[in-house]
Amino acid sequence: MKLSSRSLYAIHAMVDLAEQRGLGPQSVKAIAARQNIPEQYLEQLIGSLRKAKLVESVRGMNGGYELAGGPEEIRVSEVLEAIEGGVRVTECALSKDACARGENCAPRLLWERLNRAIENVLHETMLSELVQNNTIQEELL
Repeated sequence: MKLSSRSLYAIHAMVDLAEQRGLGPQSVKAIAARQNIPEQYLEQLIGSLRKAKLVESVRGMNGGYELAGGPEEIRVSEVLEAIEGGVRVTECALSKDACARGENCAPRLLWERLNRAIENVLHETMLSELVQNNTIQEELL
């Protein structure tokens, strides 16, 4: 399984907003520059994150985007749900009807177990944990 660039960029943007929390709204241009994300691409992602109520827009001269909640309240699974509709190892891990083999698929149980394990990790990981890990890494450098 490989996450799409959309998912990776969205997570980086959300970590950036969490790190900038308390410093006022952040422009797409500033986030894109800090995270090395194409600006137009980031605008699309921010739109999806806004629809999912994970970020809020602030209008005006010093406007931009902020997290809609605290980083300790936002799950990585919510970010991926907003961007990709969730993460799955294979389609058949979600429904036996998605595969012509149906219930006669020997590795299907493995795909289901992998999918549950991934979902659990993403659900249990809060944005604040990623920010904390990033801070620790920067201190070590």
